[in-house]
Amino acid sequence: MATDILLADLLGILARKQAVIIAGAGVSIAATDRAATSSWVGLIRDGAQRCRQVAGATDAWLSIIESELASGDVDNLLSAAEKISRRLPEGEYARWLRETVGALRPVSPAVPSALAAFGVPIVTTNYDGILELSTGLPAVTWMSPAAVERVLRGEDRAIIHVHGHWGDPKSVILGIRSYEKILGDEPTQALLQALRAMHSLIFVGYGKGLADPNFGALLAWARRAFSGSEYRHFRLVLESEKDEIQGEHPPEDRIFAISYGAKHADLAPFLESLRAPVPAPGPAAAPAPPATASRAIRRLKGIRTVEIRLTQLFRMADLLLFPDNVRSRRFRDVVTDRNKLRRALSRGWKMPLGSLGALEPAALISDFVEEKFWKVAIPDFRKPTSQWLYLLPFELNLSSRLAGLEWRVSPAIKDCTQNRQFNGVLRVYPPGVGLVRLSVWVTFVASARLDVLIGLARHLEEPLFGPPEGDAAPTEQLLRDIVDEAAVALFGPEGRLEDRRWRPPEVLFVPVDEDRFNPAAHTEELTELLAYPTGQTETTAELKGRIAAAAAGPHWTRDRVFTAASERAALAFVSKDYAAGISARQRRMRTWLAETWELAAAGVYATKAFADILLEIARTRSVDSSAEGLQYLSLAASSFHAALQAVALARTQLQTLGAGPLMVFARDLWTYDNPVPEAELRDALAYLSEWANGQGQPAEGLRADLREIAALSKGFKTRTTAVGDS
Repeated sequence: MATDILLADLLGILARKQAVIIAGAGVSIAATDRAATSSWVGLIRDGAQRCRQVAGATDAWLSIIESELASGDVDNLLSAAEKISRRLPEGEYARWLRETVGALRPVSPAVPSALAAFGVPIVTTNYDGILELSTGLPAVTWMSPAAVERVLRGEDRAIIHVHGHWGDPKSVILGIRSYEKILGDEPTQALLQALRAMHSLIFVGYGKGLADPNFGALLAWARRAFSGSEYRHFRLVLESEKDEIQGEHPPEDRIFAISYGAKHADLAPFLESLRAPVPAPGPAAAPAPPATASRAIRRLKGIRTVEIRLTQLFRMADLLLFPDNVRSRRFRDVVTDRNKLRRALSRGWKMPLGSLGALEPAALISDFVEEKFWKVAIPDFRKPTSQWLYLLPFELNLSSRLAGLEWRVSPAIKDCTQNRQFNGVLRVYPPGVGLVRLSVWVTFVASARLDVLIGLARHLEEPLFGPPEGDAAPTEQLLRDIVDEAAVALFGPEGRLEDRRWRPPEVLFVPVDEDRFNPAAHTEELTELLAYPTGQTETTAELKGRIAAAAAGPHWTRDRVFTAASERAALAFVSKDYAAGISARQRRMRTWLAETWELAAAGVYATKAFADILLEIARTRSVDSSAEGLQYLSLAASSFHAALQAVALARTQLQTLGAGPLMVFARDLWTYDNPVPEAELRDALAYLSEWANGQGQPAEGLRADLREIAALSKGFKTRTTAVGDS
């Protein structure tokens, strides 16, 4: 493992946000469980076969490619790549990228999520979207230097692709010609050099051999300019490769190899261990007193029972975009036709969903006049409107699916808890989002233990649920299996898609007040609770300030309701003093807060699903102007418009419940857990509107939808990433 002085330096650099992660092919190889095209050589081999299939490549030509790949020499590797990029016609080249690296999906996103959790810029030499799919961040390439600069300044958050991204084939740096292009691109080289000069670089996913024409030039420049620098850069490597890799770097590189363990599986735990708090440089602090059991176990005093909601969101945009793929025409009609929805909500309509059970509306028309939460998503059918899509979910209880499973807990958890229960629900939101929610209730013998709550929320890879006899499956596998079952029931076997889940499960903590818990007295604990879920990138200072502000705000000091949200977690707490101590109203408020959290998450990801489509089209600057292309783009825009209308209606009607804390919670959730890149979306809408203006009458509806999207997407703002120490 690393020497103490190097590891301490690395920890300090990360804690002070003075690092930039440089992610190599090893990150994608690990996340895709070694998919063939996740490595550079594997991709080139696939490209050679594609040339045989569509471009007339001969066996002799293929043998030359194979010999160049087998040599391991960087010049030969580039020569092989150059032959492929020259041989494939432009359209086939773009399709090959889309069907290879563009089709890669994260199977094990632990490493990408751990990298994002540091909250520092991530630069990658990979062409795929594994980091984006694992973290929810957008991609920017070296061909957009202004966007790259905003990310490096901390004004935007994105994954920087210095060798290009498959979605923009012209940006992909594959062969000799493209390497010469980027080496001669002055803005890109200036940014890379600034990156090296102002940050410590941490190379992750680069095994033996960092020979790369682009980074080779960067390192050569750095040797000349910073050979006397006292600042270090790091390369995380296997223990068995450490000495050999360190030998690749002369002292003037200032790159130090640090071992993360004996096997590749050790990388994710090592990265997570680097998130431990590190004090800022300064005078040595006095030695801490010896730890005692009472100091080691941190508790939420006044809380014994906590509900932990683990929610897996998944994409269902094909419900709107590909109506012919939906097995139940009746279900699609109900969710997209206002009149049929009204009849379904009047009659208690149900739709069978395979072995899982039957979907039914979460509320009926009668609930519109009663004090029930889901009235916020039911339209007033007496009023005429052009709106046809709503955020009212269709749900089914997963009790039959979960029957026979028991909650496996460690002896340590058994010793400190006396009651453990769980149940589940599946919901389908008409704007193209589904979710699976597991609700876990834990009652502690004494006050709730922070380490147990964090462990249950974070370690979803642990086998927590299984049959009484036999092995248990990881919680995340259970969620994935239910998503697949629902997708197959709705869309048939082809509905089982790897990219339906594009972020790890999200977590909501709902503590039950027993002895007047005071959030203001537990700022440190609540900060850690919100910061710990996988993928969290906000700084401790941001979260601590947010919690302190909520504890000083009127909804806590006056109403006795406390809420706080981060990127991947949220907390909703109702004091025993709320509603003059009436326990029934307290339970109702806890339920409403939990439903608000889910409603906001569904709204965010419904808009993200359609925003991604428009962003991808705009990034390539190649709109398909055929009748079919215009039809698809128009359908995507009209669905996006309708999803935003549904969110706006729910947001407006949330006020009718007369509970201010719900509105504040919804606003914070949208602000702090919104992965839609607002500035990039604005640019994409401008580009697509300009294109549509040149298409005449056939694009009239598209132009109208794009205008409405631009207006409605201003309703909520994504947060501006703060720059500062954690």
